[in-house]
Amino acid sequence: GNFSLAGSGDPWYHWDLNPLLWRGGGLPMVQGYLSLQRGEPGAGGLVLVPNSHAIYSDFAERYTPPLAEIYKRSGHLDHYVDFMNYDQGTRPAMDANAVLLHLEAADFVVWDSRTVHCNAKPQPGFSISGPGLLRAGALITMSPRARASEEVIRARQRALCQGVTTTHWPNDFVPTHQPEEGGTRFQQEDLPCEYPGLPAMDAARLRLLGLREEEAEQWLSDPTKACGGAEYPRRVPALNSIYSARVLET
Repeated sequence: GNFSLAGSGDPWYHWDLNPLLWRGGGLPMVQGYLSLQRGEPGAGGLVLVPNSHAIYSDFAERYTPPLAEIYKRSGHLDHYVDFMNYDQGTRPAMDANAVLLHLEAADFVVWDSRTVHCNAKPQPGFSISGPGLLRAGALITMSPRARASEEVIRARQRALCQGVTTTHWPNDFVPTHQPEEGGTRFQQEDLPCEYPGLPAMDAARLRLLGLREEEAEQWLSDPTKACGGAEYPRRVPALNSIYSARVLET
């Protein structure tokens, strides 16, 4: 089969959602994993817990108080809920139902973002034969553009110019390198990231960034102007998060 039970190792079951921003019903976003190479047996990989989307509302209510405390203390909203940090007692139920996917190159898996998931480590003693990577993939998350504020769209556009990467929330702007004051995600200071310059872009890629059709055409007509005359290479800056939705009352 293309999956097996995954109850081994040291999993970090989580959602890439925060109940302070999403506590309602319905599908908040769709997450995906594109496998760029064949997964080797024993190498670990993507783990999903089937049907766990159905418990989101109950668990969201349970974890709202500690998440609210983090927000009140730091002003920062964690972009995911790590069950192992909040409640180790959930692990047996997760282990009993979790499945490890066995993916071929170009397989694309999508799931309801309320589904609990994690990444499994390689089995003890596993090693790849010859040079290469244990596995390689691309994380892709999709959400309606209408859920993103104009401020978030503009931040995403600036991020392209600055070489800034973000977390799983396409309708919010949560960079992976944030200021020390109030942030939770940082680059290693001894390994600063340098952005060599703009990648090749086309209208389709810019639409995925959030630009409207006419905005994408304007951007392509003069990328240097669109990026305010930015010069490259340049160091990737630390930026604050911007959220489209207001924080829910706690």
